[in-house]
Amino acid sequence: MARLDYFAPGVYVEEIPSGSRAIQGVNLSVAGFVGFTEDIRGDADIFQPQLITNWSQYLESFAKLGSDGFTDFGAYLPFAVKGWFDNGGGRCWVISLGTQLPLANTAPEENIDDIPLPTTPILTSGRKKSLEFTVKPEREEEGRVRVFIEPDEPLPSDDPENEPFNSGEFFKVRVLAGNGDEKLFRHLTMQNPEGVSDEDRSAGVYVMDARSEPEDAADEGVLLRDYVDITISPEPALPLAKRPSNGVFDIKPSSNSVCLAKMRA
Repeated sequence: MARLDYFAPGVYVEEIPSGSRAIQGVNLSVAGFVGFTEDIRGDADIFQPQLITNWSQYLESFAKLGSDGFTDFGAYLPFAVKGWFDNGGGRCWVISLGTQLPLANTAPEENIDDIPLPTTPILTSGRKKSLEFTVKPEREEEGRVRVFIEPDEPLPSDDPENEPFNSGEFFKVRVLAGNGDEKLFRHLTMQNPEGVSDEDRSAGVYVMDARSEPEDAADEGVLLRDYVDITISPEPALPLAKRPSNGVFDIKPSSNSVCLAKMRA
């Protein structure tokens, strides 16, 4: 049935064949190749697709003058393109990633246990510096200090009808000292209360002022800084952005007051 052309206003009736339509064929006669080439010349450019219709054109774009087009480091792309045309292939697109392979990392792998670090860096979830822990010199003889960082909630309000909002910035730190002491520090935040108005102040305890949960009425708790020295990242950021990531950190003292930590998240 002849197809109608609707170029003039009016009423048209066209019969549409019923039933499923056959899937139209896909053109498989054009190939694409991505890899390393001997050279990049003429209109060709690195990382840009170049239309190639025969092997001679490939040599003009991706080979040195008078060369056979193959690289001295055995790149696969020239062999693939040559095989394409030798086996009756037509047009193809070629993208060069460069004229030499990336250098291999020949540096010997270092054992982390052999690398002394002056502090224990703890990063945020965004891989930024949050804070650093160092074993206090007077506690080095007790051995390593293990630090657990876990999510927590804000300090409870005195008014049950006005509970503080949990922004996700709060965390708790559990310390397992080398002498067997275990202390829990809760409702911590990275917000320094100095210079912050009451309206904007976080409903948490600044990590530098962290004091352990009392075990009984007579227990006043101990400061986190009694176990480790704490250094806060000086980069300005919101408390949530500076919050340390969750994990378990082993802080190992050494004879020269240097610590090594390995994160076991």
